[in-house]
Amino acid sequence: MKITIPSKVLFPQMNSLVKLGAASVFLASSLHAATIVTPVNVTSVGGTIHQSALSQVYDNSGLSADLDNGANVPSVLPTHENDYGNVSVRWIGLPSSVTFDLGSVMTIEDIIFYNYSETGENDRGISSVMVEVSSNGSTYTSAGSLSFAIADTGATFAGEIVSFEQTNVSHVRFTNFVNHSSGSDNIVGFSEIRFTSVPEPSSAALLGLGGLALILRRRK
Repeated sequence: MKITIPSKVLFPQMNSLVKLGAASVFLASSLHAATIVTPVNVTSVGGTIHQSALSQVYDNSGLSADLDNGANVPSVLPTHENDYGNVSVRWIGLPSSVTFDLGSVMTIEDIIFYNYSETGENDRGISSVMVEVSSNGSTYTSAGSLSFAIADTGATFAGEIVSFEQTNVSHVRFTNFVNHSSGSDNIVGFSEIRFTSVPEPSSAALLGLGGLALILRRRK
């Protein structure tokens, strides 16, 4: 007669270890989930804002789905409609600076960016900028340069995620604007912007991981 002994009798700790391992993976992954950061205010210096308002670059206007503050970054970004009157911002004469107030000090991982596009005029989007960052809104340091892809000219166009790893940041400032135009057109604009942040580990999550480590150590 064949006798089958359940694995939980032979290996009484295995099921617990599997569950603990799965829990630790879940907690560890939750510590690194990037979330959306919406600026609380945007200001610009120089240039003349034409037929639009600065608030339109962080109010979800023109997007096929909202990118809300605090939400997880979607695996596929929503599209943006090809227009400028009420869904983008553009300047006649390049601005000297555009400053984004993030509302609090945080660690930034990426920028979600939708360039400027209207029928036949996608070259008015931003090609590159110099970037400065601040933790207090008054003292800024250089953070290098950023380049942005030219937008499509179809009815809708895609956004892009641009790496921008910075710590201890509350304000981001763009300067030295260059547009995609190969001619003398000094109009520049963009349609929507968000930042992404990896939240600091919560006390509960750290305690959970610490507890799991102690239990696993005792079971060895």
